[in-house]
Amino acid sequence: MECAKKFDITPSSIKKALKKFFPKKVTKNVSLEPGDIIAFKGNSFSSWAIKMFTVSRWTHVGIMKSSNELFEVNVRNAHLKNTGQASHGGPNVISLSDMLKTKGDVHVFKRKDKLNSKEIVKLQKHIQLELQSNKNYSRLKATNSANIPVLKTWTTLFCIVLGGYATLSLGYAMYFYYNSITTPYLDLQTVWGELALDALIYAGIGVIEVLLIRFVLRTITIKLMYSKKVEDILRKLKVPETYITDPEGEFCSNAVLKADKNTDGKLSNLYYEKHEPRPKDIIKLCEQLGYEEYRMK
Repeated sequence: MECAKKFDITPSSIKKALKKFFPKKVTKNVSLEPGDIIAFKGNSFSSWAIKMFTVSRWTHVGIMKSSNELFEVNVRNAHLKNTGQASHGGPNVISLSDMLKTKGDVHVFKRKDKLNSKEIVKLQKHIQLELQSNKNYSRLKATNSANIPVLKTWTTLFCIVLGGYATLSLGYAMYFYYNSITTPYLDLQTVWGELALDALIYAGIGVIEVLLIRFVLRTITIKLMYSKKVEDILRKLKVPETYITDPEGEFCSNAVLKADKNTDGKLSNLYYEKHEPRPKDIIKLCEQLGYEEYRMK
């Protein structure tokens, strides 16, 4: 039972994992409520870039302000296009019809408990303040949301490659050792024995490299990313402050967490990662809280 809990291989968890490989059927008659989370799977060039760098299939998230309005933080403010004002992106409210015009899939994660009237007022006041804040969309925040996930993904892949190399070397070592025993000629036995020893050494080196990368290098690198000592060194090197501390501006996932927190929601309480939240992280939190998922487009 301990093993099953550790690796989560229960029938329900397997069923849940398999569902991710099959797209949900489009449900057109979904009634949206304030506080529901909207998630996008874009298929544009920029969306594929987001998928690659955030290691995710989700590209954007927003939160419903009302049954017909979505609050989001995007690269371009759609509501400024018709006013002639310059748009640098940032907090934005778009209609349901405009939301469904976006390219790619649109999913809704419905809260288990609807917001009450006081919570709806809190949410709408928060959104109104965000719209009046003149915050810009922060590409640096968006990039920071991928730093640690990318580091974890690539070091894991590198460890898998090195692990395969170590396993192959160990297989060669066993093969050479077997030949050193079964070969009838003394000089050939010596050659096979030396090859077996060399292959075993290479296998050991591969294992040591995997352990160093996974448990030493990756851990140290993640700690250095948010170390105050490193920040002080960067300041002495005259690195711009925007690259050292949390950059100004806003990002879609972070904005959703703030809006949810303002209504005393539980999403922000569950989020403990050091990096900026990705759309994928918001979806994970919704799943943990048992939000019902529907595909709208």
